[in-house]
Amino acid sequence: AIAELCHGNGDINIERTKAVLRDLGVPWFLQVIDSNNQERVNAAQFCLQSILNAFSGMENKADSKPNKEMCNKYKKEIDTLLTCCVYTITDRTITGLARDAIIELITRNIHYTALEWAERLVEIRGLIRLMEVCSELEEYHYESAMNITPSSRTIASVCLARVYENMYYDAAKAKFGDQIDEYIKDKLLEPDLESKVRVTVAITSLLLGPLDVGLTIIGREGILQMILAMATTDDVLQQKVACECIIAAASKADKAKALSTHGLVYVKLGVMVD
Repeated sequence: AIAELCHGNGDINIERTKAVLRDLGVPWFLQVIDSNNQERVNAAQFCLQSILNAFSGMENKADSKPNKEMCNKYKKEIDTLLTCCVYTITDRTITGLARDAIIELITRNIHYTALEWAERLVEIRGLIRLMEVCSELEEYHYESAMNITPSSRTIASVCLARVYENMYYDAAKAKFGDQIDEYIKDKLLEPDLESKVRVTVAITSLLLGPLDVGLTIIGREGILQMILAMATTDDVLQQKVACECIIAAASKADKAKALSTHGLVYVKLGVMVD
């Protein structure tokens, strides 16, 4: 019913949508989406998309394009909603289903053919939040762990890839790379095992998403050596995440120039796979 209030075109529709946001607020929708009921999560996600559509002139169709004039006119409203969604990505209290739905909503709207919001996501340090999700492991429980689903890391990886697609010029790509670098370096400064495991899991997600960035990271001095060392320990979890990372990198061997100076990786990989 709320989505229908925001559906349609024209000034009346805009006023209704503004009234919905004024009376309920974005936090209310984010509370509704925080559920383990898939139908409820889908309904809340649809409502949020309907609000974005109302302000941008888009429709719930695959080939729908935004109205640039409307996007400029209601930029504040669009920015507010998407910014709230980005900040919610790393909320430790929400369900895995809610987290997935929010990231999917962001992925759907940031592309240049949609709301052209990728650079803004980088500006508000959304990449750090996506990397936090990419580094989570369902089987590795610790005090500050997030609730995730088996699909969460893949969904976050797809979002990272979509953002990177929209980094059209060198300066934008550099900002993207710098933010990923910052996340990796900060984690590696922490002495505990958890940080090494999470970095390795995050690198695997990069290799399955923005590949160029993932290969650059794994090609850094000491990173591959760390992963190989983890693969040879007696710790099953370290072995698992290290092997997944090596396999992800080696599967891109035609592009993996970063690995070319480490020929033994392929020998080790063959042993591990066998």
